[in-house]
Amino acid sequence: MLEPKTSIPLDGDAKKTVAYAAQEANTDGQFWLNTDHLPRGQLRFPNAATEALSELGVELESVRAASLQNRKQFPPRRVPAGMKLKANVKKFRLHLLLISVLLLIFLYLKLQG
Repeated sequence: MLEPKTSIPLDGDAKKTVAYAAQEANTDGQFWLNTDHLPRGQLRFPNAATEALSELGVELESVRAASLQNRKQFPPRRVPAGMKLKANVKKFRLHLLLISVLLLIFLYLKLQG
């Protein structure tokens, strides 16, 4: 079994993203970070990924509105322990796709300079 690391090395933008994502979760009245909080956290401050997403028409308010609509359509409910991952992947596959795109854009921009 692998030993858990005591810390995960994150650069400044990643730390800001997680901090803002936590604020977004708090605004939603949730005590956990969900897949929709991370892109919202990313969009809260100027960075290369935010600029690229803005060029594609992705803005913070539209992502917040989509998150709110998703929560209304799929309210949080208790899921049996063995089904949590499967249920979350099914429920948030669009969010997972958005996060993947954000990460790819971020990595691409980091590699470019």
